[in-house]
Order: sequence, then structure tokens, then C-alpha cells
Amino acid sequence: MRAEEAHFQAPRSWVHKGPLLPALLDGTHPLSKAVLSHIVAALVEPIAVGGVETLVGARFDGRLVCRAWRDAGARVAAARGVLRHEGAIHRVEPWTPFCIAALPDGRLCASDTQGRQLLLLSPTGESRGVVRLHNAHGEDATLRDPRGVCVRAAGAFDAPTYSACTLMLYVADRGPKAPRICRCGLTHDGDEVLARRQFGPDSRLTDPQELALSANGATLCCTDVANMIVAVLDAIHMTWLCAIAGHVSRDGALNSLCTPYGVVMHGDEVFVAEEGAHRISVYERKYGWAGRDEGYRLARQLGRKGTAPGCFRRPRGLTIVDGAEDAPEGGREPWIIVAEAKRVQVLTLNGTPLQLLEPPNRTGTLWGLCAWWPAGLAFVTDGMHVHVLGSAQHASKRLAALAAEKAA
Repeated sequence: MRAEEAHFQAPRSWVHKGPLLPALLDGTHPLSKAVLSHIVAALVEPIAVGGVETLVGARFDGRLVCRAWRDAGARVAAARGVLRHEGAIHRVEPWTPFCIAALPDGRLCASDTQGRQLLLLSPTGESRGVVRLHNAHGEDATLRDPRGVCVRAAGAFDAPTYSACTLMLYVADRGPKAPRICRCGLTHDGDEVLARRQFGPDSRLTDPQELALSANGATLCCTDVANMIVAVLDAIHMTWLCAIAGHVSRDGALNSLCTPYGVVMHGDEVFVAEEGAHRISVYERKYGWAGRDEGYRLARQLGRKGTAPGCFRRPRGLTIVDGAEDAPEGGREPWIIVAEAKRVQVLTLNGTPLQLLEPPNRTGTLWGLCAWWPAGLAFVTDGMHVHVLGSAQHASKRLAALAAEKAA
């Protein structure tokens, strides 16, 4: 504080007789127009920095946030290594990226609903071609309305040793007459080389959306918006295992999901983004006597409708990544990344909010979400672009990972 401020004396005209609080509130006291404005300006300020909304901040909409709180939130965000917007992937050709998945080598596979195709991209946006589906084995290669997609590396149980198949791609094709989920064996360049397996058409599958694979690649989950369930399939043989929700409970109530969209598997748990209920429902696998598999039961629910940290507005995309790298050995708690209609939120597995982020220059509502975490990158689609989000803690690894992907 400067000397003239330390020895400041109020003018005689500022002296007010009578109750002070009513005079300050109605603006008749001179302090309400002079000193009070300086006090407010020194204590609070709007937050609008690159479209980022931290745990203690908010995008400028008339609300004010204390500077000390803002600085504390920035320190917490930096310490936890949350995401930041690093740009967007554009294409000259018309496309509508809806769902997106990361390949093991860092390339991206985006479902283009307008072009009825699957596009391959590099993490920096360069085109890597398209997935070329063939009719060599008698299957219908045309995708009618591709939605959810997920990819894993091909194993010895997927293809003969002499086959050039290196990738197993799963795609949800929600054609109006014959919805199905296809499993395609691809080469590194995206050519289909194995006989395709698929589930559907089937009365138990009506409107397939997002897909998720288990860590061992043996189980596949698919959200069905029309039936309000999550279909659980054998990912190797593409056969039906069970359904999450969609059944009548013991008290006679219908146990169903409300517009399930995003889904991700983590251990024995399945996280489902319920767009209509504005929450994340977590189901865990049940085991009965002698280890008998009894399906899934609701374990907990995260969030509710709202705009505060930890609340959701139409959650859609969903993925789980490793937490802070500087955590003690064995203490790194995974993070949930959720793409809502207008923003991206990072939380712990128990629903504790870590960050809110709204991608700038968004042209539509957000939908698909995936992560390539060896480079600390997450990707979210808005129907016209793919926004790239990066973790500050992975900045050093990112350059090496991107260089390796480009060289491959």
C-alpha cells in the first residue's frame, strides 16, 4: 500500500449521519460510489481465461470470483495436471465426426455419419486414409449410420499367424432397418482382411450408440438409447451375454437407464453416461456362489443436473485415464473425463470434481470422446471438428510420442 493510501482521510462531504447499512445499500452514502467501488475492484474480478473454468472459477456471466480463490484454483489445477485446449482438427472436405476412438499407435478413428465411413487421422489432424471394408467374404460392407467405434490390437486368437491383420475394429451401425455391431479385422493401413463377425439384426438391439471394450478385450459394451440398456456382448464370438438395466426389479419397478450414451469399462465396473438423467451411473459385476457370474448391479451414481462442479448437463462422451503422474507409487487414482453438451469435466472415480473446461470456437454440442494417454491427449468431437485437449504433465512425453507416431 502506498503512503498516500495509508494516510488517506475521507473528505468532510463523506460524513453521513444516520444508519450506515441502509445508506450503503440504496446508494445515498458517498462511500457506496467511491471507496466501495475500489474495494470491490481490488477484491473480485471476472474469470474468463481461454475458455477455462477451474474448480473455483466460472466463465464470465455476471458472476464475480475472488482473486485469491482464482489464484488458489490455478495452483490446484497446475498441481493436478488437468487438461487445456490445444487446438482443433479441421478438414476441407465436409464431414460430421460423431464418435471417435484412439488406436494403440496413437492414430484416431472417427465415425463420419454424413459420409457413412470411418476416417483415420493422426493426433495432429493429418489424414491417414479411411477404413476400407470389402465384400470378399459375402458381408454387406456398406455402413448405413456408423456411430460408436473402438479398436484393440489383434491377438493370436483373432487371426491366423500368417494373416496381415493387426487391428480389431468394432463399430455400431444404427441403420434404421438392421442395426448391428460389426467386428472387423484390419491391416495397419485400414484394409479389412478377415471374415467379419457381427451381432444383429436382433430384437434386443434397437439403437446402438457408443462402444467400450474391457481391458482384456473379451467383453464389449454398447449403449442402446431406444431400449434404455447397455448390451454386454462376448467380443470374441459376438454373442449376447446380458443387459445392464432394462429389467423389472423385485418391487415391480422398471430398472432402466435414461438415454444412455457414453460408456467405459474399468475393471469390473461399467460407467454409463445418462444424458437424460444428467448423471453417471456405475455398475459393478456380481458374482454368486462358487464364483458364478450374475451380471451387473448398480453400485453408485455420480452427479446430478446442474452447472456446478460435479454436476452435469447432458453428459455424453466418457473415458477413464491415469491420474497425476507425480502421485506416490500405487496412489495414482484414475480420472474420469466427461464430455457434456457444452463443456468437458474431469473428476475422480468417486465423483470429486477437478476441472471444468469449455472448448473455444465450438460449432456444435460435444459428443464423442477418447484419450491417447501415453501422450496425455484427449479428443472430443462437436459434429464438425475434433478438439484436442492436452495434459500439462505429459508435455515432455507428448513430443516424443507424436514423433514416434509420425515416423510409423
